[in-house]
Amino acid sequence: MFFCSWVSGLLALVGVSWYGHRIAQEFYNPFTPTNSRYEFGSALYVGWGAACLTMIGGSFLCCNCSGGGSGKAPNYPASSSSGQPARDYV
Repeated sequence: MFFCSWVSGLLALVGVSWYGHRIAQEFYNPFTPTNSRYEFGSALYVGWGAACLTMIGGSFLCCNCSGGGSGKAPNYPASSSSGQPARDYV
């Protein structure tokens, strides 16, 4: 699940970069009319930033969260014979 976060950031980065490349190619194309040339805008920068932050967040989640565990049950305190939970506080 955490890997999906990293992959979604990578796919967003690819999409935004692809559109940015297309804008750059059309801007420097001499056959493109001057009034229909686009420049990099704030939406591209926000897209690049969001994609990078999503990848960083997914990387942190992948590194810090345990993947599967050992398969053992968690260590709960043993219950007393009377059915009441053991209360051994130190």
